[in-house]
Amino acid sequence: PGESHLARKILDRVDAPELEQVAREAGFISLEEWAKQAVEQKRTTSEEVFRVLGRKMQSGN
Repeated sequence: PGESHLARKILDRVDAPELEQVAREAGFISLEEWAKQAVEQKRTTSEEVFRVLGRKMQSGN
């Protein structure tokens, strides 16, 4: 149900903040959040995240 609602919002061309809210409600997380979790779980390093994403992760986010 959540993903179909998200798909409908994409097709309706809603603005980015609304799309992000719907995605979060459906359980999606940002790439940065996923990377932070991967570093915390020692599946990668912050250096690798920086290399791939091209920016440092924000602390406390």
